[in-house]
Amino acid sequence: MPSTNPPAHSESARRCYYTWDIHYDCNYRCSYCYFHDTWDAQQKLNRYPGIEHWKAVWDGVFARYGEGHLHVSGGEPFTYPGIIDLIEALLPKFTMEFDTNLSFDAAGFMRRIPPGRVKFCATYHPEFVERGAFLRKVRALWLARYDIGVSCVAFPEHYEELRKLHADTKALRLPLTIMPFRGTHQGKTYPAAYTEDESRMLCSLDAQNAPRSMAFYGKKS
Repeated sequence: MPSTNPPAHSESARRCYYTWDIHYDCNYRCSYCYFHDTWDAQQKLNRYPGIEHWKAVWDGVFARYGEGHLHVSGGEPFTYPGIIDLIEALLPKFTMEFDTNLSFDAAGFMRRIPPGRVKFCATYHPEFVERGAFLRKVRALWLARYDIGVSCVAFPEHYEELRKLHADTKALRLPLTIMPFRGTHQGKTYPAAYTEDESRMLCSLDAQNAPRSMAFYGKKS
């Protein structure tokens, strides 16, 4: 699958990259989610015009701009009605990337969608899934040669799970992205409330992305 950071002079550098929040709905209700208190309001904004509508829209984009890369997020993309049919239709024209909690039927997905043009950013949510079960799906997709990385929100109550997840992903030689918690917990507003020790710990688990994310959201590492 083409890199999301292609060389400046490569053919892929001239491709268009799109981010699509396909809908604001999720089968999880994590206490640390950015949308935790607003899911009901967000769901009222969702529209489901049908898969044929979206095929026509993206066919039009392809006709105008050529092959591109489509990063699909939400919400949970795999709760969108007809999502697998839509992926099958779009893959010939777009490589695709998904932010997902991996709660979907991974075996069924693999039977229909081959690796090579699909990438997953699989997010671990300890409040809704046991780490072993989550990692079994990650490993199955990885062994089937899908491009996959793992991410987790640095919620203060989950530091021990983060450390274990880091060890697990390191053993699989998979990248781990630590996302700073954005919200209020026990009267403190994060990420500004991370202590220096906490910041150093998080950056030690993800030296590439955590310092940049913490700085972007207002907390220096």
